[in-house]
Amino acid sequence: METIEKIISEYVRGFSLDLNSLDIYDSLRYKNMYEIQAAQIIAFTYKNDLKAVESLIPMLEESFIDSYPFGWNEKPYSPYDMDHGSYGAVTTAICSYSLIFALSINIRTSAKDKIINMLNKVFDSIYSLENNGYIRKNLINKSRVFNTDLIVALVTLKYIQILPLNSVRRYLFKEMSIRCVNRTLYHQMPNGAFRYHDLSISIPILYQAMCTSLLFSISDYIKHPYIFRSSMKGANFLLRNYDILEHRFDWEKSNCQDKAGSIWIYGWLPNILNRVGYNKVYNSLLKHLLQSQPKDGIFIPSNIDSRLDPKPDKFYSALLVSALSLTFCKNRTDKNKNFNFKIIFYEIIYFIIGAFNYIKCIIKQSIRKIFRKLIPVGALENDEW
Repeated sequence: METIEKIISEYVRGFSLDLNSLDIYDSLRYKNMYEIQAAQIIAFTYKNDLKAVESLIPMLEESFIDSYPFGWNEKPYSPYDMDHGSYGAVTTAICSYSLIFALSINIRTSAKDKIINMLNKVFDSIYSLENNGYIRKNLINKSRVFNTDLIVALVTLKYIQILPLNSVRRYLFKEMSIRCVNRTLYHQMPNGAFRYHDLSISIPILYQAMCTSLLFSISDYIKHPYIFRSSMKGANFLLRNYDILEHRFDWEKSNCQDKAGSIWIYGWLPNILNRVGYNKVYNSLLKHLLQSQPKDGIFIPSNIDSRLDPKPDKFYSALLVSALSLTFCKNRTDKNKNFNFKIIFYEIIYFIIGAFNYIKCIIKQSIRKIFRKLIPVGALENDEW
């Protein structure tokens, strides 16, 4: 078993089917988080534990929103919010991926048919919530968030692998994923940075890692002349804020304080290190993560980076192992890796478009700040869907 697979499998070492009702409760955020159940399904699938997987799937199905938009509720990450969520694209993508991955083992035909029926509803909903490469993040969040677009795009590309080869949905959903990729590339800054969303100036380190890793993985499924180059630029920007020897990020530059210190980033980082060819650093990080993982499988952030929280974090551990699994690829193709003279042309085009979109964002933010001095104008959110 490879190190990544072992890390994922260890996540459920302390799990008991007899206590399953307690096992998705996040004691740091005081909420039941469905991503935890998804990570449990992923981990038991790696262990090929058919009994556990078939026991957990109905529990995830119970929380399924069986009406439009089909999917799962996303809960706020803050401990100060109540345990109430609304349809969320990221939560839906992670839960859907866990079910897609569960189909890789020999589950019962009746369970398999039910999963496929659920997934069909989910991705039909996602397609209807897409707007020219933007995915509606949440019912109460209209921001056009690039990491949301990309995680949905990658999970969609994994989903269409189970569809008939000549299916209309297979074509439509792949085209949607390509639109999501292009929309993100159009907003990448010339230095390789990804802003949080198209009306945001900040560049959160966590979401820089997320976008970069997802683009690398998406490149295994689609052919795009600039996706690998964009991913490399994103990786170079990210790794300038990473201490290779200490496995630490400079969280002072995170530009998104509520996500500062999030160990979720270590689920995206191995894929990036592997793709850029930092093999020694990649192996060192995986060894460090495995050694940092307690006996019950739930990561303690301070074990990874001594400056972080010393309390076990079941939720971010779930997101970490989900990210590891989602981007793990034994036989990647690197079909978009070849460099040729056309890349220079695309570099110029995307440089101009990225710079233009960044300037447009600054202008909108500046106008808003001026108006706020005169009258209350409310938050700057997207209004077209």
